[in-house]
Amino acid sequence: MMMWLGAAGVFAQQRASQGGGQVPSSPASNLANGQLDTILMSWEQAMRPIQSASAQCIHTVIDKVLKDKQVFEGTAQFMKPIWRSST
Repeated sequence: MMMWLGAAGVFAQQRASQGGGQVPSSPASNLANGQLDTILMSWEQAMRPIQSASAQCIHTVIDKVLKDKQVFEGTAQFMKPIWRSST
């Protein structure tokens, strides 16, 4: 068992070294170069006028082995707090 795990690690290292050593960029790493701040500022401006939101949610879990199906239903709600000054 231990030998098999070690062999898998060796093959993974060989594949990485054959690819030239470059790791393909992910969407998260693309956002790290300053775009994330821009996106978050846009999100904040778009959400500012929203006072409340509600969504119906359904989550279904299907167990293929036991041939069982569970359905969970609910509502997600959001309301922006009202801030009043004490003066």
